[in-house]
Amino acid sequence: MDLPELKYPRAASAKSFDEWLEEKYTRSPDQIFDIDFQATDRTTGMAYVTGTTYSEYAIWTWENPKKWLVDRFSLEQIGQAMCAHEHIYVAPTLPRDVRDRAWAALTPLFKELFEPYVHPRLVYGNPRDEQGPEESSVLHDACFMWWDISRYYLNSPDVDESDHQAFLKIAGECLKSSNPAVQESAVHGLGEVIPWGGEYPPAQALLTDFIAANPTANPGLLEYARQARTGQIQ
Repeated sequence: MDLPELKYPRAASAKSFDEWLEEKYTRSPDQIFDIDFQATDRTTGMAYVTGTTYSEYAIWTWENPKKWLVDRFSLEQIGQAMCAHEHIYVAPTLPRDVRDRAWAALTPLFKELFEPYVHPRLVYGNPRDEQGPEESSVLHDACFMWWDISRYYLNSPDVDESDHQAFLKIAGECLKSSNPAVQESAVHGLGEVIPWGGEYPPAQALLTDFIAANPTANPGLLEYARQARTGQIQ
């Protein structure tokens, strides 16, 4: 298998990339969490080294999701594992450059996995008979709930200004997606970082621009974006 090169030495206790990949994407959802917490839990003595290795593995799959994920696993398996992702970009035990690479890898993840493979139905605005293929539903959930699943939030002690800028960048990209479900994920994420009834001008500006640029978009999506600007979303 032609693998990318690890930037940091592989931890002696870490599984090989192939072992990690098979274990993460073929386990049941409740077992997947064990892998994630082992990789990033700051209370675990080996978290820094082992977490760096596993985080680099995850970054590889985000950078090239078709090669490592779509061509190897079902959409259901991918969705289940994505619902328990590593929160790499906000893991305080990881080197800053690994976190930055993880943020950057979200661009191909959303563009090459979620955009083409998530059914374009909306959580808000679509009738129930437009729910899409059953197999893709869990992947759709992972896309919509990405920022809920993530430990990224505005006032987290584990994030800094570079994280905020990286989040705004990927959210802005997703708002321009050709897939309404990816747009809705960004709207949801932006609404999550705006304080309830408060303000976060950079996020609100992105939502305002999205609404203005898409007057013919699904009315439910536009209304959700308006609601997200207040931070009062579900």
